Amino acid sequence: MKKLVSLLHALMLIPTPFVVASTVVIDTVPIRYAGNTPDATTGFGSVAYNYRIARYEVTLSQYVEFLNAVADFDTHGLYNTSMTSTAQVAGVDRIGVPGAYVYSALGDPARPITFVNWFDAARFANWMSNGQPSGAQDTTTTEDGAYTLVPPFDHVGFVKNGTNPNTRRPPLWWIPSEDEWYKAAYHNPTLAAGLGGYHFYPIQSPFDNVPYSAAPSGAGAPDAILSGNFLRDDAIVNGYNEGYAVTGSSLFPATNALSWVMSYPAPTFYGTFDQGGNVAEITDGTIDSGGTLRRVSRGGSWMDTEVVMRSNFRLSTSPTVETMGIGFRLATAEPTAQRIRFATPRRSQLRVGNRFRLNVSSDSGLAVTVRSSAPSVLSVRGSIARVRRSGRVVLTASQAGDPFALRATPVVKRLTVR
Repeated sequence: MKKLVSLLHALMLIPTPFVVASTVVIDTVPIRYAGNTPDATTGFGSVAYNYRIARYEVTLSQYVEFLNAVADFDTHGLYNTSMTSTAQVAGVDRIGVPGAYVYSALGDPARPITFVNWFDAARFANWMSNGQPSGAQDTTTTEDGAYTLVPPFDHVGFVKNGTNPNTRRPPLWWIPSEDEWYKAAYHNPTLAAGLGGYHFYPIQSPFDNVPYSAAPSGAGAPDAILSGNFLRDDAIVNGYNEGYAVTGSSLFPATNALSWVMSYPAPTFYGTFDQGGNVAEITDGTIDSGGTLRRVSRGGSWMDTEVVMRSNFRLSTSPTVETMGIGFRLATAEPTAQRIRFATPRRSQLRVGNRFRLNVSSDSGLAVTVRSSAPSVLSVRGSIARVRRSGRVVLTASQAGDPFALRATPVVKRLTVR
C-alpha cells in the first residue's frame, strides 16, 4: 500500500506529506461523587457511577490520526471537504485518490475538529475502543465496538453496547450521555454548603455571572477564569465582549475562529475545558424535535451567544448533519480498585516433589502473576507450583491492572518447605 501511495503521488505530481502514525492519547479527568442528585431546574446531571471524561475536545491532530488509520477509502465519509475549505474552522487537508487518501492537519492542530456528526463521533469511539487499529472501515475498526452501526445511518436508534464484541469487555470509550456531559460541565459538589449543586454556565462562577467573550487566554477580560470563545457584543470598546472572541470583532470572521483547546483558563469543577464555547459538543442524548427524535448537543460554539452555554439550553442536532460549530469529546471508564485473593498453600502441599495449583485470583478477573524468591526451593510457572527442596521462600502475587482496573496491592506469602 505504501508503494502504491508513493507511485500515485509521483504520477499526480503531488508532494507526499510527511505523515507519521502515532497513538492518540486523550487526557481525561475523573468525575466522582457517584449517585449525585440531578439539577432541580432541568432534571439532568445525576450519574450513578464514577467515570472519566476527556479534559479537552477531540482535536484536529487526533482526528487526523484516525483518518489516516481508517479512511484511505473513507467508505462512510469521516472526512468532509468543508474541513479544508471553510476558512473559519479549516483544519484538515486531504490529498490522493480513493484507496490512497492521506490526511494532514492545517494550522494549529490543537484546535477542535468540526464538521462531524454523531456517526463520526461514534466511529471514532469505536476505533478508540478497538485499540486504534488500521484498515478498512469495518466491524473491527469503526463499525462495531462501543456502538454496533448498521444501515440505515439516518436515525437515533443506536445505543452504547454493554460489551464490545471485538474485546468481549465493556467499551473503553464512548460518546458521553447527556447526564455524563452535564455533570462534568455544571455540577459542583461544594455548592450549598457541601450538599452539592449546579452552575448555570460551564465555569465555576460563584454568582453564575455571564462569561466574558475574550481573546484566547481570556486576554482583556476582567476575570480570565470567566472567559470563553463565544459571541458577545455589548457595543462597548473595552477589549472584551466585542463580538467574536478570537477576532474581537462583531463582523462574522473571514478567517480562523477556533481557539486551541487549552487556551482558556476556565475549567469546570472537575477540570474540563471548553464545555462552554469553542464548539458545541455532541452527546448521546435525544430530544423530540417536531415529532422526530434528534441528538442533543450542548455547550455552545464560537458563533453562539452565552444563551446556548446555559444549563437549560439543549441544542437539537440531526445525527447526520455536519456543521462548522459542532465537535465532540469522549468519556471513558474509571478504573476500579481490585483485590487479589491468594490462599496460603497447605502444609501437605509443601513437600519435596509435590506439584500443585496455587489458589490465586483477582476480583477483576485479570491474570495474577506469582513470583518465587527462591525457584530452587519452590518454582512457579503460571499457577502451578513445584516443590524442589527444603528451605524458605517468599511468593508474591501481583496484578498489573488495565484501563478498567487499578493495579492491585501485591499479596505476599512466606513459606517454609521442610
